[in-house]
Amino acid sequence: MGTLRPEDTISLFIQVLLKQGCECGRGAMWTIWKVRNDLIFNDKVLPAPEVTIYKMVSLLAHWQQLLSEKNRRQVEVMIDAIRQAGGWA
Repeated sequence: MGTLRPEDTISLFIQVLLKQGCECGRGAMWTIWKVRNDLIFNDKVLPAPEVTIYKMVSLLAHWQQLLSEKNRRQVEVMIDAIRQAGGWA
């Protein structure tokens, strides 16, 4: 697992959410929602903030197959950027 500081994790999420015309923002929001639900309903606390990023990348990788070619490429570029930023490439 990479070593992202909390501020790095927030920065990555902001980059994803601001990416206009990309399905990544929806994936990021869905990931936040699911992490929140795990915390509220299952008392599950993530061990580190970057786990949310891992979950988002995993979700996006699965969603990627369902997207149009244009959106698939945008998601692929974003996943690569996130992996590089986190030192997971």
